[in-house]
Amino acid sequence: MEAQVLKVIRTGWAVAAFVIVLLVGAVPQTAPAQSEPVWTPQEQIPFYTDEWPPLMIADHNKTVHAFNVESPEGAAKLIYYRQWSLSQGWSRPSDILIIDRAATRRPLLGAVADDAGWFHLIFYLNETEGGHIMLTSAPIVEAAKAPAWSTPRAIVEDADAVAAAALIVDDTGRLVLVYGGRGNGPGLYSTYSTDGGLTWSRPVAVFLVFGPNRSPYAIRLALGKEGRIHAAWSVVNERGVGDYVYYAQSEPDLSAWSTPVQLAAREGDDYSANWPAIVAYRDDLIIVYQDSFPATLWMTRSRDGGATWSAPVRPFPHVGEAETPALLVDGAGVLHLLHGARVGNPAVNGMWHSVWLGDRWGDFKPVISMQGSQIVYRGRVEPFAPSAPQAVVSQGNVLLAAWRHDARESTPATYSYSVLAAPELPVQTVPAPAPTSTPAALDAGVTTITPTRTPIPDFSSETTDDVLSSPALPLIAGLAPVLAMIAIVVVVRLARIPRS
Repeated sequence: MEAQVLKVIRTGWAVAAFVIVLLVGAVPQTAPAQSEPVWTPQEQIPFYTDEWPPLMIADHNKTVHAFNVESPEGAAKLIYYRQWSLSQGWSRPSDILIIDRAATRRPLLGAVADDAGWFHLIFYLNETEGGHIMLTSAPIVEAAKAPAWSTPRAIVEDADAVAAAALIVDDTGRLVLVYGGRGNGPGLYSTYSTDGGLTWSRPVAVFLVFGPNRSPYAIRLALGKEGRIHAAWSVVNERGVGDYVYYAQSEPDLSAWSTPVQLAAREGDDYSANWPAIVAYRDDLIIVYQDSFPATLWMTRSRDGGATWSAPVRPFPHVGEAETPALLVDGAGVLHLLHGARVGNPAVNGMWHSVWLGDRWGDFKPVISMQGSQIVYRGRVEPFAPSAPQAVVSQGNVLLAAWRHDARESTPATYSYSVLAAPELPVQTVPAPAPTSTPAALDAGVTTITPTRTPIPDFSSETTDDVLSSPALPLIAGLAPVLAMIAIVVVVRLARIPRS
């Protein structure tokens, strides 16, 4: 009888174990860690004189499109277009547009591609009556041809003297512009176009600057759920030093924005609070920025769509002001971060790379690093202080990054790339541009907010996930009836065994 009892018990537990394995296997698991990327040696972009890296857009046909501004031989500023691919490298540049009255060092403010097959560029002009934000567009397939680009038009005529703007395309194809302006007072404004940039809505105030001689700056946008646009930006003073970092989100129809939340402030001996980057990743919003003294990278995270934010944490020991970090996602759904900084004493300068591990950033690994602030490049001594990265993921598995060197001597921007351990996404042909549609009727209303100072919020604290917040909780709860049924079967089988 004892042998029969043991057999029944073993059978019951075997069934229970099988069920548990099936259920646990259905729980979403953390993606396996990728192998460390292998980066190519740093190179200067060929036929390139700009110290700043280009704005880059990756299409779905294994090509990266790049835009930058240069002034050959002290002439007027020119916008250049070029391509990069893993198989062909960099193409020769094409000058596509002359920018006059561009007193700012970096007039090119944004570049996007829409699903209709068009590129859209925005740039800043200084006019006697104020700043203008200009728009020009061209079919993607004809981007290298100067005549293909539309005559630039002013879509903002009251831009702030500090040039700051960001452009994004949302899920419905709207072009959304967020910019520093002076319409109802100095501050941050938004406008949008439903017809590929032909007409634009009346501006909506996102944030009005408090105090004299302050301007919105370093504006970054991310597309979230329900069609909401998430924005992060800094506020700089008359010396160009970042005083605050803010966040806000739009209504899905872009008619209004949430009350801005102050995430960081320059206090005491802080160098600055500036250079935010934002990404909507899975169910989270993540913002990284620079604060403290010396300038240091910090991050905060929202798990509820931007309603509350975690207490800021410092993910890396590296320091140094290096402008906005780059955040991007590859074809395997892995989130990458690129940032220029230094670490140690004597300092090791470099461009650094990390991946998001689900609840924290992995250790910084160098794209390129070395001790000191000079490097020998093709027999010449060049400054070495990587900063201001621009980066894209091409076809899901190639990460291309470019950056400047933060030094007094102006040297051309450099780049490197890595083939990632991620799947290559299917190739999609760049669409031919569709005929221009009739401009849609746009909302003529203007929404403003009261220009009051927002205090630093009471951050919600981050805690380690336990079983009550685990995605396996519904499955664990559903397992109880199954185990109960197995127990009943075991009891019934035991009751039927004849006693000796």
